[in-house]
Amino acid sequence: MTLVSILFCLTGCISKCYHVWDKGEIIKDPNCITREEKLFKCVLCGETKTEEFLFGEHILKSEGEVLIEPTCNEEGLGLYGCTLCDEKVERPIAKLPAVYTITMEGYGEYFVPASGEYSLKDVKKIGYDFVKWIGENGEDFSPRGTIDKDITITPIFTLADTTTVEQLEERATCADYIKITEDIVLDRTIYLYSKTVIYSEKSVTITRAPNFAGDMFVIGQDKDGKSHVLESGATRVSFGMEGSSGSITIDGNSKNTTVNVVGSALFVVNGSHVDMYDGISIVNNTKVGNERILSFGDYIGSTDGRVGGAGLIIVSGSFTMHGGLFENNHVNKVNVGSTSEEDKTFFLSSYGGAIYNCGTFTMKGGEIKNNSASRGGGIFTQRIVKMQAGLVEGNYAENKGGAICTWQSSYCDTYIGTENAPLGSIIFKNNVA
Repeated sequence: MTLVSILFCLTGCISKCYHVWDKGEIIKDPNCITREEKLFKCVLCGETKTEEFLFGEHILKSEGEVLIEPTCNEEGLGLYGCTLCDEKVERPIAKLPAVYTITMEGYGEYFVPASGEYSLKDVKKIGYDFVKWIGENGEDFSPRGTIDKDITITPIFTLADTTTVEQLEERATCADYIKITEDIVLDRTIYLYSKTVIYSEKSVTITRAPNFAGDMFVIGQDKDGKSHVLESGATRVSFGMEGSSGSITIDGNSKNTTVNVVGSALFVVNGSHVDMYDGISIVNNTKVGNERILSFGDYIGSTDGRVGGAGLIIVSGSFTMHGGLFENNHVNKVNVGSTSEEDKTFFLSSYGGAIYNCGTFTMKGGEIKNNSASRGGGIFTQRIVKMQAGLVEGNYAENKGGAICTWQSSYCDTYIGTENAPLGSIIFKNNVA
């Protein structure tokens, strides 16, 4: 009796077959890298199975078609045929050896072959337009040519015009200067978290879009709420600059908004510092609610609330007003002693028509006028206010503090004038509560 017969007799007495597979039959032919598939059959019970076998990679020919020529700075690309099948495969071609180096200040190195031939691309800097390269002695350096030694070159840029909200949004994150040259309609929040000067050499307006309800500018954090203090230090932003001939109006467009605005014109946070100069006007902002909810902690005990400040909120940090204007900014005016649910909801939203301060606000010039709130028609403060020079006029509070309302003397420091300020430097006029 053969071994197979014995195994068949044994397996026939039990329900499970201990399969003995044949050598298999190829049912799918492979190429160099695809899988071979075989069909196996049990010689005892006739059951079948399939298995796949992975083969190796193509064995490529040493010569192929050059698709992209290599340089000293970038790999090339070639198309090579397989020695075993008809397939063709793309493979990188190694960089050429370099003999000379062009060092591009701030932009790395460009390697040049023995021929000395080079071809440079324009480089980019956010908020700027590339002009040219200059050599080590200040001479113009051509972007294409030949060299016979190592050389260092420097890019020259000119400040780009900012004409769209998309450009403003991109440049706000990292540009040191932003020059506004056309009117812009803001339909989104602009986040500033580096050291930036925003200015214009002509008269332009940044207007809130009618359907946009949020903060217009947030200074000190990105769109995800992250502070960048650890990476780059405290944010410092200047709206305008001393001696600038242009003007920027940040217009809340309160007469034309189609939504309930819950954001301020400016929102300062994370220890940021903002300077504002002549030619900057923050006007026509009206808030009927708030986007920002703050826990004030030591400032006002355990109270959590929504804050006003249609023109400006300082959460932490400082704002110095060297000049410019806050005018016609308002927050919803309700009776803070009311027990109605609506009035309780807007309790803190009715404070600080133009400015709500939880940091340091310093006025060295400019005007704060014709703003209104329930308390603090011009300014509501919980921390430090220094009124050194300027005009505070025509502000109205329904409850207290037509010009300025302080929360509690134990929490606030308010300075009117300075020891060296000339008489009449800071003027309060026709403020009503």
